[in-house]
Amino acid sequence: KIPEGKASHTLYLAGVYRGGHDVLVRAKMALGGTTADPGAQAIAMQLTIRSTDESAVQVIASAVE
Repeated sequence: KIPEGKASHTLYLAGVYRGGHDVLVRAKMALGGTTADPGAQAIAMQLTIRSTDESAVQVIASAVE
C-alpha cells in the first residue's frame, strides 16, 4: 500500500546475469505528468543499470522498453 501524499519510489535490484556477471539496477519512479486520457496519471521512470557485461545492460534495458 502506498502512503497518501507519496509521489515517488526508488526500487533497487541486484542479481547475477548469465555467465556470472553481477548486475545492479536502480529504478526511480515518480507519479505525475500528463497523458492522453485526462483522468489518468503518468508515471516517469529513470532506469540506471550497472554490470561487468555490457550485453546484460542492453538486455535488461530492452526488457523495460
